[in-house]
Amino acid sequence: MIISNKLLHLDYDPSIDVLFVEWPDFNNYSLAELHYTLESLVETIRSYDIKNLLVDATKTVVAIDQGDYEEISGKFAQNLLTTRLQKLARLVSDSSVRERHVENFKKKSNFSFELESFSTKEEALAWIRDREVIS
Repeated sequence: MIISNKLLHLDYDPSIDVLFVEWPDFNNYSLAELHYTLESLVETIRSYDIKNLLVDATKTVVAIDQGDYEEISGKFAQNLLTTRLQKLARLVSDSSVRERHVENFKKKSNFSFELESFSTKEEALAWIRDREVIS
């Protein structure tokens, strides 16, 4: 089921309660729009009472400084704490710097939901469903 959103493609599977989203690009010229986009994503999670989020960050371009990235990420994480989200699975990028930042952020934060990174959608969905990947 496609959920209407002007800025993101949101695909929701109610049978397994998973919202799939392609992560937006982070650019200096659109910081306000990026804040709005992530706030609308949190509002969707809250409105549909979604328990599982699958983020595809494999193609995301991050073209902002580290401080802005941390601020936006932190605000998004804080907003997620106001939802009933239980699991957030990320499809990882090939940026080792960004992935290191995510791991450090995860260690410093006290999330009320589980957060894991995966290289394939199948692995992520298996984790969300608490099942092993069958090859």
